[in-house]
Amino acid sequence: MKNFIIQRGVNPIDKPDLLGLILKTTDLELGNRHTGFIILKQNQELSIAHLCGKNYRFERYEGTYVYTWINELDEAIIVPLMARLKNLSLKKTIDVEYSPIYSGNGVLDDKNGKYIVDPKFPTEGLTCATFVILMLENFGVNLIDKNSWKITEEDTIWFERMLNDCFFLFQDHFLEKLREDKGKYPRFRPEQVVAAACLYEDDPISFDEANEASKEILRQLEHHSC
Repeated sequence: MKNFIIQRGVNPIDKPDLLGLILKTTDLELGNRHTGFIILKQNQELSIAHLCGKNYRFERYEGTYVYTWINELDEAIIVPLMARLKNLSLKKTIDVEYSPIYSGNGVLDDKNGKYIVDPKFPTEGLTCATFVILMLENFGVNLIDKNSWKITEEDTIWFERMLNDCFFLFQDHFLEKLREDKGKYPRFRPEQVVAAACLYEDDPISFDEANEASKEILRQLEHHSC
């Protein structure tokens, strides 16, 4: 397996522009973790950009996440993606439902901050992980092979627990539709997305590859007490 370089804290870096992903545990019992982007631009301080529900945050990196750099991205992708992440921070919030259902067909309108879903997937929304996938896809980086993603029993159980514990996040009609979709769509876990970033060279990473590699990601997450 490819060696992963997972870091925590601010370390000296002599490269001008870097883009990577962050990860930390938010609820160990539920298996909830959070991801987003980490940015180094022109040797300035590290910044992170991430979606928390509807709240989009672009802020200084304070060392509370582990992170890894996506080394295979060239400057022609990194620079405009960084600019878009920065510009989105002017919106503060993104008009999107929190939902693990992700088709890859939705469009984020930068002008009004609205996420326009595919009508075929009315319960679609974004999570921290699918926000990362979406942003990269918009710049031609297909980090994962979405068609290979599997619906697992563990994720179906997580989906039901999430709806029961976080029901207050949803309007009643949307919550009911989500309940009807339980077990119909795969979940893209934050640790799988970070694992895919570690493995990525040019071709999309499959579910089996990302899922297996995510075990090492979680071991390193525990090692860094994050």
